[in-house]
Amino acid sequence: MSTDTIFIKSKWISLGKKWRDVPPLVKRAGKNEFLIPSLIRTRILPSLGSSIQEMLAVTLPTQGTTMTSIDPLHFFSRHPAEPITEASITRLRRLPIPTPLVVRKLVELQGQAWLDGFQSVRYMHLGDTVVTHFSFWLVSFWAAVLDMRKDVCKPWISAREWTNARIHKKWSPELRELAGDTKAFLAALPWDNEPVRVMWRYLGPHMTMSSQQNDMLDNLSDHIAAQQHLAGIMCVKGLALTVKIMEAAATRDAGTYQTENSFRWIRELGDDIVQRKQKTLTQHHLGKVYPHWVSLVIDGEHELIRYGDSFGGNIPPDVLEAYQWWLSQHTESQFSLQRLPIAIQEVNDTSSCGFLAHNSLEHFAFPESVPLLATSEIQGARMKIFIRTGEQILAQVCSNTNLFRSLP
Repeated sequence: MSTDTIFIKSKWISLGKKWRDVPPLVKRAGKNEFLIPSLIRTRILPSLGSSIQEMLAVTLPTQGTTMTSIDPLHFFSRHPAEPITEASITRLRRLPIPTPLVVRKLVELQGQAWLDGFQSVRYMHLGDTVVTHFSFWLVSFWAAVLDMRKDVCKPWISAREWTNARIHKKWSPELRELAGDTKAFLAALPWDNEPVRVMWRYLGPHMTMSSQQNDMLDNLSDHIAAQQHLAGIMCVKGLALTVKIMEAAATRDAGTYQTENSFRWIRELGDDIVQRKQKTLTQHHLGKVYPHWVSLVIDGEHELIRYGDSFGGNIPPDVLEAYQWWLSQHTESQFSLQRLPIAIQEVNDTSSCGFLAHNSLEHFAFPESVPLLATSEIQGARMKIFIRTGEQILAQVCSNTNLFRSLP
């Protein structure tokens, strides 16, 4: 076996090598030193696969203060790392970690420090009170704690508090019941599941992101597909639809539109709308300058572009022109513009547009069973969507769909 594929410590460590210049096999060896051993990780960080509630119950170290006079390199030591004991595990859980600025700098420096022959890391920001020398993965632990606190714990703590506050709403038995069911899902959903990571946005005054809106559209699509009388005349498309139509319209080239393979799916959809009189339901985000969700229904039966804006705004000219150009590639008829019924959003409400846009599409598809939301019903709508999404995720994770009752 060639020695070029084997890491030999004496050929690389303490020889003045630069981290940026070393080959991949050396970087792999170094990065292995920075990995938290799995048996230790489960003792000091929330376990992967544990529930949101269990994750929040884990006590993470607080953030300490770091004197600006301390050179980050002084955190690294040439003293060998000491074996991990029960006492050191307890210290890892309790001792304050450095500031985010210092931790980021240590992450940047650790590769070079290892290459320069340093062997351990100390809690230098705590002075001489802690003399234990830990392995290089201590820096990875500090970074993981900071990420957990900021990106995971903080939003979920707020979501849990928001849910708990609804449990005590005596004037609304339905809201209390929904909050109770929501709390049950906090005790069941795995916090590290990718779709779950952002589900806190359903619980509280948060604007939903594209992933949540697409999830809601998928749920509506499944609901429509299950109704035999609707499945053949109505379909739901994700957020990519309007973006792709605007891309096609920007070419102003019928030949490119008719031949480009990337436009094939919207060509087929255009044929379905015009020839089969299909109704297509979708949503669109108006952009960073005006972050707002709106709803659209392209109604082939009545040759209408129905547009819903919970603030009562008109369809942006570029969106309207793009849809009309796209439809003109499939029919000579001009589709008219009509308002799509949608609940009105309060002026000081900056987070409910996604739910109202979705509700307008549900109301269009099921006008008799799904009324337009009132302002007082938005909190309940948020929890219903959280629960429905949670049911689907749990069904995938543990194949048991009967853990919780289904909501109408």
